[in-house]
Amino acid sequence: TPESADQHRNQSLRVFLRDREKEYLEYVLKSAQGDKEQAAKILGIDSSTLYRKIERYRLQENPAVSSDDQKRAKKSVTD
Repeated sequence: TPESADQHRNQSLRVFLRDREKEYLEYVLKSAQGDKEQAAKILGIDSSTLYRKIERYRLQENPAVSSDDQKRAKKSVTD
């Protein structure tokens, strides 16, 4: 959308992708109720890679989760 394009116009691609990756990691961790093994499965990455990303982005350990997020996370694993 034009609004989001304006919002990100002054960011480099690297910064934009880093920010989106962090947001998605937070979402998946929240969806998996902080279960890093489950989150790694959803993301399709090794758990050691997830731990490095958690450190890099300084993500919180036990994010709150909604029931909708839980359902979406479970669906991602089964799809």
